Amino acid sequence: MPGPVNNNPQVHNTHCTPACGPNDKTPPPTPQVRQAIAFEHAADGARLVTTTGGGNSAGRRDPAYFELGNVEAGTTIEMVNLSADPEASFEKNKVALTVTGRDIKGQRAGIYLTKEQMDGINLKPGDMVQLRAVDPSGNPSESVTTELLANEWANGRNRVQERVDNSWVTSRGGSVNFLDGENQTKAKLLKSVQDNRPPLFKEASLRLDTESSADGKTTGVRLRGERAIEPNSRVEIFNSRTGKLVTAQVGENQKLDVALPGLAEGDTLILSPFDNNGLAGKQEELTYSAKCAGGKAPKIGILAARLTGVIK
Repeated sequence: MPGPVNNNPQVHNTHCTPACGPNDKTPPPTPQVRQAIAFEHAADGARLVTTTGGGNSAGRRDPAYFELGNVEAGTTIEMVNLSADPEASFEKNKVALTVTGRDIKGQRAGIYLTKEQMDGINLKPGDMVQLRAVDPSGNPSESVTTELLANEWANGRNRVQERVDNSWVTSRGGSVNFLDGENQTKAKLLKSVQDNRPPLFKEASLRLDTESSADGKTTGVRLRGERAIEPNSRVEIFNSRTGKLVTAQVGENQKLDVALPGLAEGDTLILSPFDNNGLAGKQEELTYSAKCAGGKAPKIGILAARLTGVIK
């Protein structure tokens, strides 16, 4: 599992005593994401071509690489994974990432993670994460949200060809420059991969708010929630009585707030989440009642009763 960053060699100051030190209360600059990609290494002897076709590699966990700009030397890079847990916070769920390459004057930092390190922190291609820098005095920067791109980074006509059983196999990919060690650049041929984590929906964080006019009459109902799903996702809300479908987009702030026209007492909603790559998550069921906490009555169990079919 990645340990704390060590991108600032220790300097011994003989003029300081253990009690002295800066009264640093200035936060470090907010990191800028230059690259955030998941990939598979191409085989030895692979070549880069310009063509069309080719798919994404699948079926295995792959390495990942982050490159950040605007990084103050000596800071620790911390991460929380909002796909693994939409309610994750730096206070409870942070992971320190080890910087593997740096350009001090250029304020750049590279972070290379192996498959084993990704396993250790439950990181997968396509995950939405937040990153921040923390200086030696403990001051955190503002966080930045990004996706660990699975295949979008390989858009374009570049393809990687590998020799397999005396024939060339074409995959989506390209040549990527890694920042490694002390200001070294290493180019590697990489293949793109697939987003394989469905979005996680925190139904307990959702509520159905009844809105009323000054004279007490109901004017509408809104579905609201904070940190109920990963950033940049989409939620489709289907009213099983009326047949109406409403679509809501969730931004980086993870706030869901959408009007539900025609929603009546006792109506059951089927909620279908999708991440920004279109991967579908588990559906959730809500039954509306203004009399219940959060506007949610006990579930009828529509989704629990799955039909297996009888025709042979």
